[in-house]
Amino acid sequence: MKSLRIGLKQADRLASMPTDDRRAFISEGLTIIYTSAISFWEGARLLSSRTREADVLEEYATEEAAKILILLDVFRAPPARHGDVLRQQLKRFYSHHDRLIYAEAVKWKPMHRAQLQEYLDHTRRSHTLDGPAGEFILPNGPVFERERKLYADVIAYEDKAIHWNDPVGPGAAMGTLPFFDHPPAIVSLIISMSRIGLLTVEGLGHRGNMGQGRFHGYGWRGACARPQPPNVD
Repeated sequence: MKSLRIGLKQADRLASMPTDDRRAFISEGLTIIYTSAISFWEGARLLSSRTREADVLEEYATEEAAKILILLDVFRAPPARHGDVLRQQLKRFYSHHDRLIYAEAVKWKPMHRAQLQEYLDHTRRSHTLDGPAGEFILPNGPVFERERKLYADVIAYEDKAIHWNDPVGPGAAMGTLPFFDHPPAIVSLIISMSRIGLLTVEGLGHRGNMGQGRFHGYGWRGACARPQPPNVD
């Protein structure tokens, strides 16, 4: 007997829906995702005296907001590529790595496509070099930063010794909420999108409003690939 497909993480089933039905379904979801992101951000603001906890909620807000951009990018694709892009984006919908890079990319100001690719390549690396002469190898990437804030865990650096990652102790990642009471860039973006009606069925029906043109924004052709090892030569 074939097992039932029930529970969460069913977004891949959107690929089999007729286009108009899919647009209506995604539009309904954009409103739900938007509300979820704003709820996390408002919760973070209430915890300004609890920096680590506020930071965690802010991360949740940015990842929820990134889901909106991931789904909108389906409709930015040219019709001839719509099916391929849809399947690609639905995988990214569930990836912490891809959602966090979307959130980072909103803050970048590349002068051209090649520079955008440089930013992406750097962010995708699993390690980075630090120190005056680049003599230290450190973990890199938004997923590492996310998990460092979330979990008490065993961590190791290049000296091979193991340590405890303490998300609330001395040296823990410090947030900015007590000093800057404004939302992350990607949350500000979806607020603006909502205000101009882009997260509606009508908004999704006008791809030109989303800058269709030449489809080469973040994420196309491998930009969300798995983290790459560093070049330490």
